[in-house]
Amino acid sequence: MAIGQRLPVLAPIGVWWMAHATDTQVQQWLQGIEAAELRARYRDALTQIRRTGYCLGLTSVHTEVQALVNSRPGPGGEPTAEERQLIAGLALDPMDYVPSGSDARRPGPDVVSLWAPTFSPDGEVALGLMITGYPRESRAAQAYAEDLLALTADVTSLAAS
Repeated sequence: MAIGQRLPVLAPIGVWWMAHATDTQVQQWLQGIEAAELRARYRDALTQIRRTGYCLGLTSVHTEVQALVNSRPGPGGEPTAEERQLIAGLALDPMDYVPSGSDARRPGPDVVSLWAPTFSPDGEVALGLMITGYPRESRAAQAYAEDLLALTADVTSLAAS
């Protein structure tokens, strides 16, 4: 994505951000997901992501979102009905975003990044940090996640001072 590029925040885009959102914001985020069972699984995934402090970024979703970004005439703007349908179609198993079990140690090929939020002094999500391109052979993904969480804690601390 280019600097200044904006995307509509609809499930599954922004899962790391929504893990710390209000119930009303999450409900709006899930509006494109028709199946009640899938919405419930997203809520469970958000709870688990909030507990771990980070989530997994998936190659398949990244590729589709990048195609959406490239097809938009410019940054911002409300998504079209076609874009909303495309985004809703990206909804995989929400638990795929949750780092757990073997995924936290050595993610599969579909994991392209790790995402974690930083917080403003009032406790709201301020921005997200992402790491990608890490060599999986040299360190377990959990070690990169720990580095990412330490960095987000540092940024949050700086924002408070």
